[in-house]
Amino acid sequence: TETVERVRAASSVPVAVGFGISTADHARAVAEIADGVIVGSRVVRAAGQGGPSAVGSLVAELRDALQL
Repeated sequence: TETVERVRAASSVPVAVGFGISTADHARAVAEIADGVIVGSRVVRAAGQGGPSAVGSLVAELRDALQL
């Protein structure tokens, strides 16, 4: 939270956070303090483990979690 606040104070652009976001709960928590949530490596991991259907399931889970 402190880092996001410092970035906001120093810049007028939207703030996105993307380190360590691997679950829907993580994404939801970050979305409460930042303008964007980045989940790139988690999507790549899902693709490697279960292919397109796993990516689709992950994206649906994240979408549902981010309905703020």
